[in-house]
Amino acid sequence: MAYIYLIDVLLTELQVFKEREIIEEIDILFDKLNSITESQNNIALRVNVMALQAQYQVISGDLKNSIEILNHAIEIVELNKMYKLKEFIENEKTQISDQMIQMKQRLKDAEPVLEELIGDTLKNYIKNVRDMVETANVEAD
Repeated sequence: MAYIYLIDVLLTELQVFKEREIIEEIDILFDKLNSITESQNNIALRVNVMALQAQYQVISGDLKNSIEILNHAIEIVELNKMYKLKEFIENEKTQISDQMIQMKQRLKDAEPVLEELIGDTLKNYIKNVRDMVETANVEAD
């Protein structure tokens, strides 16, 4: 279906440009696809749309919601005995889970640096506030 390919292209474009117009166009296309899947009761199409929605959530930074969407898609394909499609969805889920693990590790690795930066920034802020207060006190006297 052309809408699926168009959303896929727009998702790639969104990763690069992060423009509001792209998000709006993707939302419109998802609405159209959801209407089509409901009217046709096309389970395979619905699950493919869910996979795209999960990718969209990843790009938006909501990895948890992405995993929830894929878990729901897995339930649907299991109920309908669509094992090839289940394999595809599980692969997508594994990739996202791997991204989450990598992100957690990056945050853990960056934590000491962030603490130092935040600590220095906070110390400088407190010093500046103290200086302003002392200056205000001197001027008030």
